[in-house]
Amino acid sequence: MGFGYQRALESAGAIRRALAHRLARAIAPLNHGPPPQRVIVHELDNRQFLEQIARHEPLPNILKHLVDMIQRQNRRLHGCFVLLNNGHVRYAVAPTLGGEFASSVEHVATTLQRQIINLPPYAPTAASTAPVATELAGEPAWTEHLPAATRLGLVVCHSLPIRSQGDALGNLLVFSSNCQALTPNDVELLQTIAHRAAIAIEHQALLERLAHQSLYDPLTSLPNRTLMDDRLQHALARARRDGAQIGLFLIDIDRFKAINDAMGHPSGDEVLRQLAERLRVNMRASDTVARVGADEFAVVAPELQTREGAVAVAQKLVTLLSEPALVAGRELALTASVGAAVFPSDGADPSSLHQAADRALGRAKTLGRNRFAFYDYALGLAPSERNELEMESLLRCAIRNNELSVQYQPQLDAAGRVIGVEALLRWENPRLGRISPSQFIPVAEQTGLIVPIGEWVLREACRRARSWIVRGEWPIVRMAVNVSALQFAQPQFLSTVQDILRESKLEPRWLEVELTESLLMQNTQDTAAKLSALRDLGVAAAIDDFGTGYSSLAYLRRLPIDTLKIDRSFVSDINLSAADDSATAVIRAILSMARSLGLHVVAEGVETEIQREFLIRNGCPLMQGFLFSRPLSAGDIEKFLAKSAPPSTGTALALSA
Repeated sequence: MGFGYQRALESAGAIRRALAHRLARAIAPLNHGPPPQRVIVHELDNRQFLEQIARHEPLPNILKHLVDMIQRQNRRLHGCFVLLNNGHVRYAVAPTLGGEFASSVEHVATTLQRQIINLPPYAPTAASTAPVATELAGEPAWTEHLPAATRLGLVVCHSLPIRSQGDALGNLLVFSSNCQALTPNDVELLQTIAHRAAIAIEHQALLERLAHQSLYDPLTSLPNRTLMDDRLQHALARARRDGAQIGLFLIDIDRFKAINDAMGHPSGDEVLRQLAERLRVNMRASDTVARVGADEFAVVAPELQTREGAVAVAQKLVTLLSEPALVAGRELALTASVGAAVFPSDGADPSSLHQAADRALGRAKTLGRNRFAFYDYALGLAPSERNELEMESLLRCAIRNNELSVQYQPQLDAAGRVIGVEALLRWENPRLGRISPSQFIPVAEQTGLIVPIGEWVLREACRRARSWIVRGEWPIVRMAVNVSALQFAQPQFLSTVQDILRESKLEPRWLEVELTESLLMQNTQDTAAKLSALRDLGVAAAIDDFGTGYSSLAYLRRLPIDTLKIDRSFVSDINLSAADDSATAVIRAILSMARSLGLHVVAEGVETEIQREFLIRNGCPLMQGFLFSRPLSAGDIEKFLAKSAPPSTGTALALSA
């Protein structure tokens, strides 16, 4: 809590204590007053007055009640209050006096304002202060207003000062229709009424001060967040009606703590006051400038026509607050960071706009401070979520803009002959360049985009394979295409494969679908049924990344699988030591299991001659990896195929079985 707020609370406490003291004095006559036959103010009137105070009724209502009390006690007396507010007169007239006389009282009170202000101090210890009687006909200030008084039969004005702690609050004026002196009961009544009026006025002043303290910052006198939110709410209502935009700008003074630490809090407070005044003077009258934190300000800028207008405001704030401040004879260099959010694009209510602007402010600080930043929806997410959101947006654009492509990596036997190719999805973004599949494939799977993308890859691969067969320029090879779990789970997956084969005119035996090991372990009954249907079509199936899941030998025996593809993580272990059984035991186990099940095995990720020699020596003649070729474009894979020798009859028959 800042020192300014602490001082405000202490001040409010002092006011409450003073008011409690005055209320105690006001209630005391009720308990220890004169004998019943001389009760001046009825118990009912006292109770009503105190209830009005407790309910915080408006001051005019309470003063009206007090003048009514005078009228009820003595019908020939007509009271009104002439009050001072910041040195200016305001008044409350008894209803019986009428509007014409009210104007007369206002004019006379203004004329006599200096006399009212300079009334002798009221001594709280004195037993009484006698009202001062003035004949209206003998007072020059009343000369031009006598006709109005005469029509009401008023000839005398009795004046009694209203004071608090020696300060003039105003006068109680009581008009009478005769020149008789006031009775002791009348004097006591007026003194009681004046006392009650002082309490009511003090109470109203307390409420106003507390209201101000609840809505304004005591250090800078700027609106606080509560008042700013209220004004923002009203501005939003108008903007919805008029179709306008509103800018909310959160401002953080960069490294303000260093000023407090180096020069002390009084100097820090002086900097804040100077910045507040700088903002107040330079922003539009329609803007709301508020202090919303220890070193944070905010600006609500309504009626913006364009987002460019909001940018201009943000730049103005950064420039305005980068000017140095002069404190204690020293010039302090200042900078500020600004976070901006715009209604309706960034938020529809004060809370969401605050949150958006706050995130934008964090971004401005992260980017180096002394700058502004605007809210972006992606800023509202955690880093991983933000990356996924941005990736999804880019991926959708990539689909529309034909940024995706298919590359082909050859699969070779021990003699170096191509016996198949794997179709691999690639993405070249015009701004970001090549984006790794490890970045966008998970996002595509999470968003469901993998289904249309996977269908497109399958169609493109089948079309390409068919074109190679038709051209007849190189040996026919099997096309392997990866299928995601979500794509495989689609009810129409089988019919989609059939439709693509029919459209491309590719024979099913030249297509192989690759499924991950973890996919095969999900919904095993449905998986087995679909694999059987694919085999019935003549389409082969391979388990990709084998060894990373939990397939059991018994389960694999029941699945119509043709090929196991050893995961590259196991192949890379061969580099540690080709003779180290602990590094190669898994590969040997997979090869042994595959032989027992009559399955083909392809080793992925082969990059060295040591790996190739080990695989051949242990009975794995089919491989793919960078040792042979990176994934190639359609044109380059065709050149690679043209240089490849025809596969041996045994291999061709084995893969076609």
